[in-house]
Amino acid sequence: MDLLKALHSTYTADTSSSEELLFDLEGTWLPARHGEWYNRLPGSHSARARSSDTKMVYNSSGRGSGWVGEVFVDVQARSIALGSYSSKFSVRPSWKTLPFSASDGHMRLLEDGTLQVQYPSHGIREYWRRADGRARRMLPPQVTHHLHARRIKLVFRRFGDSFMPSFGVLWHWGLSIDGSIYEVNGAMAVMGPNGIVAASTPMLKPVRTNLQQFHGYVDLPETTIKTNKEIEDFSCRWVKLHPMYKALGPNCQSYVEDLFSFLTEQALPFAKSSDKVVGPGDAWAMSGPEVNPNAVWLDPSKKP
Repeated sequence: MDLLKALHSTYTADTSSSEELLFDLEGTWLPARHGEWYNRLPGSHSARARSSDTKMVYNSSGRGSGWVGEVFVDVQARSIALGSYSSKFSVRPSWKTLPFSASDGHMRLLEDGTLQVQYPSHGIREYWRRADGRARRMLPPQVTHHLHARRIKLVFRRFGDSFMPSFGVLWHWGLSIDGSIYEVNGAMAVMGPNGIVAASTPMLKPVRTNLQQFHGYVDLPETTIKTNKEIEDFSCRWVKLHPMYKALGPNCQSYVEDLFSFLTEQALPFAKSSDKVVGPGDAWAMSGPEVNPNAVWLDPSKKP
C-alpha cells in the first residue's frame, strides 16, 4: 500500500513537485530526422537541422537555448505528464533575424528517445536526440486497478464557414471525462460542467458545458484516473501559462491536446487545424476527429 500511495502521489503533486519529478530534458540536444523538419516561415528548416551550429541545451527547470541554424532561440518548457511538455519560444533579434515568438508548443519524448517539437501556429516541426545518446527515463507503471477508470471523448463543434468563409470550416474541440466536459473559449478561459474553471479575464459569461452544445464526438480508447479537481488544477496552470487566445494557437485545440496528455500520458491521435497546414502530400498530417469513421454525430447536418 505504501508503494501504491507513492506511485499515485507522483502523478498528483502540485506544479513545482510535478515538474521536478517529471522533467526529463536536461542536457544537450542535437537535431535528428533532418528531412522531416518543417517551418512555414522563410528559410529551409531542414537545412537548419543539418547545420553544424544547431544545438539546444536545457537546464533542470526546463529553460533551453541554442542555435537553430542562423537563429538563436530561447525556450521555456513545462511538464504536462511523463515525457510530455507545453512550451514557448522566442527568437533573439540579430542582423539576420527579426524577433518573433510562439506559445503554443507541444513537445513529446518518443519511445526511442527522440524529442518531437511542434509549434502549429508557425508550422514548426522538429526532431531532436540527446547528444549522449540516452533515451527517455522510464518510471514504473502506474498502479490503477483499484481506481475508477474514467472514459474520455473528444467532442467537437463546427463553426467559421458562415462568418469567415475565406478560412473554410473550423472545428472547436473539448474533452469529456465521464460526461464532465472541459473546453477553452475565445477569451482564453476554461469552462467546465460547473461554469468557469480558469480565465485570464474577469469579463466572462459563466457557461456550464454539456454535450448538447457540440455537433459530434469520438470515443477514445484511453482512460484516466484523474479527478475533476486535478483537471481543474491543471486548467488553472494552463491558462496562467497561456493567457492570450490566438487563432492559430494556443487555442481550444491546444488545450485539448495538452489536457489529453495530462490525463493519459499519450499523444492525442488527431491533428489540430493548424497542424494540417503543411506541404501537400505530407503523410505526417493526420486527420481531424470530424472525419474519423467512428465519429458519432449529434447533428448530422454539420458533417463535412
